[in-house]
Amino acid sequence: MRRPTDNALTERFYGTVKQEEIYLVGNYPDETSSREELGRYITFYNECRPHQALFNFTPAHVHQLNNKSVLIQELKEMKTRSREKRKAYWTQQQNIGQALIEGGCPGKGRAEIVDPGANTEAVFQDQPPDSQNESPTTKNDLLHISILSQ
Repeated sequence: MRRPTDNALTERFYGTVKQEEIYLVGNYPDETSSREELGRYITFYNECRPHQALFNFTPAHVHQLNNKSVLIQELKEMKTRSREKRKAYWTQQQNIGQALIEGGCPGKGRAEIVDPGANTEAVFQDQPPDSQNESPTTKNDLLHISILSQ
């Protein structure tokens, strides 16, 4: 059964193909090469290109899993790993004793010393591992979940 949004989704796809492939190439030498290049792009679009509406997973990955719970669990694990990497990076920067950056204008009064890593512990301290910022489901994601469940 057709829905009113079907045409919008199709038009969005064609707009993306035009922006990311057709306009960049300009003119294809002949019809055969244009068909091959567009075929390669559509394969890339479905198998390699992350989609924001699919939590930055590829359509092929979402189709292969075919399980929304597993997909959301993968998203949660990915966010946790990213958070841990950020925390490790900033902790390392603080431990290295990164040179303090001198602020202010020379000759225009006293310059202040600024430590860019001074807030690192405060940012990560007492933050639950799955805080609101790291939650896989937010009010904006409800639309994505409804799209995946169709």
